[in-house]
Formats: sequence, C-alpha cells, structure tokens
Amino acid sequence: MTANRDFNVLTVTAPAGFQTKVEEAIKEYDLQPVPARNIELTVYAVTGADAAAPVPKELEPIEKQFTAGGVYKGVRLTDTQVIRVRPGQPGESGSIRLRAAWVSAGDKNRVISFDGLKVNFKTATLSTDIDIPEGQAVVIGKAGTDGLLVAAAKVAE
Repeated sequence: MTANRDFNVLTVTAPAGFQTKVEEAIKEYDLQPVPARNIELTVYAVTGADAAAPVPKELEPIEKQFTAGGVYKGVRLTDTQVIRVRPGQPGESGSIRLRAAWVSAGDKNRVISFDGLKVNFKTATLSTDIDIPEGQAVVIGKAGTDGLLVAAAKVAE
C-alpha cells in the first residue's frame, strides 16, 4: 500500500479479496466533512412606542409584554446589531464583542452560550456571559429609561 497525500490517492497492490476489504473500509471511513456551522447573534434595542409597527418575528413576544399594560401600542427598534461566529471562536462586529460562543443540546431546543459578551449601544452597555435558547428572544438588559436590550440566537447551518 502506498499513499499520496498531495493527490489524496491510496494505491493497493494485493489479492482481489484484500482489495475488496480495503474498498469497504474506505467507503465506511471516507466521509464528506461536516460543514462548519455558524452561530448568529442578533441584539436589538427596543423602546415602547405610541403606534404599532412591524417587528421581527422573534420580537413579537416582547412586544406583547410591552403592550399588555396599555401604556404602549407597540415597540420601536432603536438599534440592531448582528454578529456571526464559528463555535469556540471570538468575534467582533460593530457594537458587539464576544470571547466565544458554544452550542449545546437543551431539553427541547439547542441552547447557545456566549462567553464574554459585550454590547455597547448608544443607549446601553452590557458585559455578561449568557445562555439563549435557540430561536427565542430574551431580555438581556435595560436600554435607556424605557427600553430593553433583547437578544436572539440561532445556528446557521
């Protein structure tokens, strides 16, 4: 047997029975690499608004909470930032920095963990480690006097 790593070739000179076993082993272990996943974090700064306006789907539960008391008729986005990183890698984009992001299996959905998350918007600054269930928006802090910082995370495959 000889291997040529430059051309990714294995040459086998042997009886036919052995070559068949080599072919079976190659079929079993020579698999396509799993494409790298990306983790996408979106951080929104929202405030109460006097009029309803369309919001991203993941913010609809937050909007319901804002409007439940009758003080506001909707929410207004004052800032939105998105960052995309590979698991275990640091990242920086605009007003967001993080030391690393990880994906783990939760009870029903995946949970995405962010270590060393720093958000620096005009109305709010935040520094924390946080776990976010995939596809859910969670309040992560205050933004100004009547606003919130909301984060949503997903795995982009």
